[in-house]
Amino acid sequence: MLMLLMQIIAGCSKDVAQEDAEYLEAVLEKLTLESSAEETIVFFKKFDHELQIYSNCVMAVVEEIAPCASGYSSTGIIKLPSSDSEHGIGVAQIYLRLDSEGVLKDHFHDLYYEKLDNRL
Repeated sequence: MLMLLMQIIAGCSKDVAQEDAEYLEAVLEKLTLESSAEETIVFFKKFDHELQIYSNCVMAVVEEIAPCASGYSSTGIIKLPSSDSEHGIGVAQIYLRLDSEGVLKDHFHDLYYEKLDNRL
C-alpha cells in the first residue's frame, strides 16, 4: 500500500522543466505585442527578470536562415526560477521578432538547463 501511495505521489508531481515552462507561459501570455524594445525590457523587470537582448543580425548563420528584416532579430535571455541537482540552473531564450522601428511583432522561446545542455 505504501509503495502504491509513493507511485501516485511521484506520478502527480511535476518535473522542473514542466514547472518552468508553465511559469514562463504565464509570464509570456501577459507580454503585449506592438511594445517597443524598451517596454519589453521593462515588462520583464516587473517579474524581477533582467532581460538581456542579443542581436542575431550580426551572426551570419542567422542571417542566412532568416534575414533580419523577416526573421527573429533578437534573443532575450532570462533566468528561470528553479534550480535542482539534476537539471542545474535554467534559462529561457526568448526569440523576439522586432520590426525596423524596434516594435515587438512576435516571440517564441526555448528552455535550457546548465547540466542537461552541456553534456558531452
